[in-house]
Order: sequence, then structure tokens, then C-alpha cells
Amino acid sequence: RRSLGGKLIRIGLTDKRKLQFSNFTDLTQLKNAYIYVDQFRNLQDLIAASILSCYIPLGTGPVNSEDQKNSAVKRATKRVKEMEQLGFVKCGITGRPLVEINSTSTQGKPSQLSAKQDNTCCYLDGGLVENWPIIDKNTVVITPINGNYDPNPYIAPYMQVDKLSLVLPPTVKASDRALVGINKDNLEAFARMLRSSDDQILEKYFQAGYDDARKFLEQNNMIQIHDVTV
Repeated sequence: RRSLGGKLIRIGLTDKRKLQFSNFTDLTQLKNAYIYVDQFRNLQDLIAASILSCYIPLGTGPVNSEDQKNSAVKRATKRVKEMEQLGFVKCGITGRPLVEINSTSTQGKPSQLSAKQDNTCCYLDGGLVENWPIIDKNTVVITPINGNYDPNPYIAPYMQVDKLSLVLPPTVKASDRALVGINKDNLEAFARMLRSSDDQILEKYFQAGYDDARKFLEQNNMIQIHDVTV
């Protein structure tokens, strides 16, 4: 129930019930809204969590998730709410199931987070509050955004100096562990995260990701290269 092909699957989400306007002035407070799913009853559970982890209002979907045309988000929300009650949805900080945390904090009273049992979408893209989640020191950060993600190993595009870097600081602190590059490449990458690209652009990014991953594996002696003569 936790894996596919023997590998752990963890899907990050943002719990918008915990988002407050004041949180956006303090990066550390944003982590309170980060949750994840790592247990699934079946493939439909996995698909539902994946749909919501890609949901960005005004980006990949409408602002109002209850729009009649947005039936996929409605169905996914209903299923993930069921998973939350089963203890499959967990706090990103402590790893405890939300249903346990809510029960403990309310001491038998109806929880504000689960009192409304309808199809109102309360789960969004986890990257809105935590773009680079770390499980442990061995977690490899994989991102299309160039920057510095030490001390964890990471796979990211090369950070090049351009005109923006000459007039602005080269990096900006995006989280407690990420220094993101300020450059044209990252501006384009952020813009493409919010809207779909055509097949040519997607193929370009796929190839770049493949090349970066292969280079990382080779540098860390995690892949064997065999010469093949035809």
C-alpha cells in the first residue's frame, strides 16, 4: 500500500485549510501547510493524489475548484478526503496522520479541518509551500530550477550568469535549504510550470532532465557504462 514496484511513493500536497495570509511573510510557517500521502488502497488513490498535487489555481486549473466543469478535481478531493480519514494523509513536519493530530488537538470536539464533509477542494500542489521536500540526508533533490540545494545531493540545470545576475543577487533564499538562481532560465522555467507547453518544449525538458540525471549517476558511480560495438 506504500509502494509501486518495491519503491516508496510519497506525493506532496498543500492543505489550504491551514494557509493564512500571514504565513506568506514567514517561509518557516508555510511548512505547517505541507502534507503528504504515502499509502494507497489502489491505483485510483494514487491518481487522485497526483491530480491534486498538480492543482494550481489560475495555473493548471480555475480559481474555483467547485466549477461544474472541473469534475476531476471534485472526484479526486472526495477520494483524498476518504484517505485522510483512513490515516493515509500525513503532516509534512511530524509524519503523523492528520486524523490523529486533529483528534488530539480538539479533544473529542469536531475538528475544524474535517467538520465540512463535502467536495470543497482543500488540497493543492504541494510545491506551493514546499518545493524541495527532504526525507533524510540521502534524499536527492531533482528540480528544473537551477540553484544550490546543499547539503543534500541534487540534480538541477547548470546555473549560468546572465544579465539579471549582473544587476541582482545571483541567488535568493527560497526555503531553509534552497538558494534559487535569479536568471532568465529560471524565469522561463517558473512560467512553464504554471501553464502547459507544446510537445517540442516538453521533449526538450525531458531530454535535459534525462541528461542531468545520467550525469549525476555517473559522477556518483551509481550507473555502469558499457561500450557497445555494432
